[in-house]
Amino acid sequence: MRPAGVRSPPTVVSLHGKDGDAERTFTDLDVQRHFLSTGLAVAAVDGGNYYWHARRSESTGDGSISSDTPPCDAGAMVTDDFIPLLGRLGLDTSRIGLMGWSMGGYGALLLAARLGPAKVAAVAPMSAALWLEPGLSAPSAFDDAEDWQRNDVFADRSRFAHLPLRLACGTSDPFSDADRAFVSAFPAAGPYDVSAVFDAGGHDVAYWSAHAGGQLTFLARHLREA
Repeated sequence: MRPAGVRSPPTVVSLHGKDGDAERTFTDLDVQRHFLSTGLAVAAVDGGNYYWHARRSESTGDGSISSDTPPCDAGAMVTDDFIPLLGRLGLDTSRIGLMGWSMGGYGALLLAARLGPAKVAAVAPMSAALWLEPGLSAPSAFDDAEDWQRNDVFADRSRFAHLPLRLACGTSDPFSDADRAFVSAFPAAGPYDVSAVFDAGGHDVAYWSAHAGGQLTFLARHLREA
């Protein structure tokens, strides 16, 4: 979704949640209500249930790991294939914004940490699917404890230096404790620009749709400064 008549608009890549797809960025989040006022292009791609990182196999709807899906690195697909494709389609991908919800919120944090501020102007996850230790994570989110450790955004927190972050999560969301722990551990001073919204709501479409506008406005502000 891109603003008409705008050449090379700044770009936000949105990552969907578990059992979702690219289309739900525009339907569940009701992005069309918000994006025109920001001047941004918003792009989404199907990433399966691989939790936006390299996996031996895909998670299934019942929380287990499929035995008949191939290995995949959905995160590398975004960084190595999708973002360059968007550039060829005329979008400004010199620095991007990242957003996502649930599984996609985790993915947005993970990719932002790996790409860094040279490529990511800001990141705005909602209800990020975070766990404080491997044993607490959903069985389908990681291949094993070593996979969790390789893709632990808590360990990558220093990579958010000079990379503005705004996280939104409902107070009734099951991920609220881990999300609070993630943002609260950043230093109050130094090269970090971290803000968070914890307000009434659960882990559902109503919350994400209500906060998508605020997240896009935050991303637009930093993309304009990029």
